[in-house]
Amino acid sequence: MFSRFYDHAQHGPDSAACMFSMVKTVAAANPAMAVTQFPRQPFNQPSVIARIPGSSSDLVIMGAHYDSKGGGADARAPGAVDNASGVVALLEALRILAGAGFKPKDTIEFHFYAGEEGGMLGLADVFAKYKADAKTVLAMVNQDIRSLDLRHTD
Repeated sequence: MFSRFYDHAQHGPDSAACMFSMVKTVAAANPAMAVTQFPRQPFNQPSVIARIPGSSSDLVIMGAHYDSKGGGADARAPGAVDNASGVVALLEALRILAGAGFKPKDTIEFHFYAGEEGGMLGLADVFAKYKADAKTVLAMVNQDIRSLDLRHTD
């Protein structure tokens, strides 16, 4: 696998197809689940959303971005830390819940965002649409790596 850079003409769409396929495979254990792609313009790397329907339409969202830019747009498989680690954490949680046939009270969505490296583009698109549709989001957990300098400075 080459780069998962969102704006690369070939690698962006290839990584999107791979992400969609992986999420569909994991979610297939629970026939109640739906997996969709959320398109993003002007580049061709959609976000991927897996939904576990609850008895309420209120949403609890787990998110991570799958695009990367480490090593450059043509590098071989950059992004193990930023952010394949977050994607793997979400895929494993999804696998466990799908396999258990989990039926939540509130609807749970797993979001795999495109275009984060360009400024959280995929996340912004999804949440703009949810706001326009007046969806109720109760909580959102974002699995992303960030370097923090926790040293105290005066």
